[in-house]
Amino acid sequence: MVAQKTIEKFNNYLKEYQVYTNTYNNDVLPPNQVYEQISKLPVISTPLTFNSSTIESLQNNGDVGLIPSEIRNKLIDLKRQQNLTTRRAEYTDDGKNGVIQNLNP
Repeated sequence: MVAQKTIEKFNNYLKEYQVYTNTYNNDVLPPNQVYEQISKLPVISTPLTFNSSTIESLQNNGDVGLIPSEIRNKLIDLKRQQNLTTRRAEYTDDGKNGVIQNLNP
């Protein structure tokens, strides 16, 4: 239920962003108008966390070999994808914060 609400919230943010980019895509606006328009967009600051304690514990203890290889490989791949997603989110947050700081009049 919570996941569905989060997805709906992000979809709404995406729609607002798409309206913004479609509206101002070819326009060259002065910096103060750019800041004004960007400040109307919602700034999302939702922490991104994953529960990976089970696979980490199994890897650290050397017990990961007890899991069938097909499942083990999927868990390890999931952990890799989670790490990649977390790094991308941090990179995006850093970029977003830089834009907001640089446009602040």
